[in-house]
Amino acid sequence: GRAFLPMLLGFGCTVPAVMASRVLENRKDRLKTILITPFMSCSARLPIYVLFSELFFGDRAMAAAFSMYVLGLAVGILVAYVMKLTDRGKDGDMLLIELPEYRFSSTRDAITAGTVHPNPRSMGRNARPDRPIRPMMPSIT
Repeated sequence: GRAFLPMLLGFGCTVPAVMASRVLENRKDRLKTILITPFMSCSARLPIYVLFSELFFGDRAMAAAFSMYVLGLAVGILVAYVMKLTDRGKDGDMLLIELPEYRFSSTRDAITAGTVHPNPRSMGRNARPDRPIRPMMPSIT
């Protein structure tokens, strides 16, 4: 729900992620987010993981560093699940986002919007009347 953004920020840096959890309205959700976010491995921890894995595991250092990263993520998910099981209160606010109705544009509108103006005066100072009028089509590479 609303805790997604602070949790996502936890992969960049944990301190701003914990501070971002202040905007959560429900106290229980805020506490859960604050307790789970440090398990997300931020970019400052990765050199430490590599240092310790190189120090203790030698040839298998990269596998050990990756394992520490994944283990932190797994423990975070496990702690979140245990906290969900032990929460005896009813579920509070559900995140409800209303999205506008999506409509496809007509072919006529797409061609009209994608063509270069035929009048050079309407194109501005950098108009090049020697260029042919053609629809702007996306290039697929």
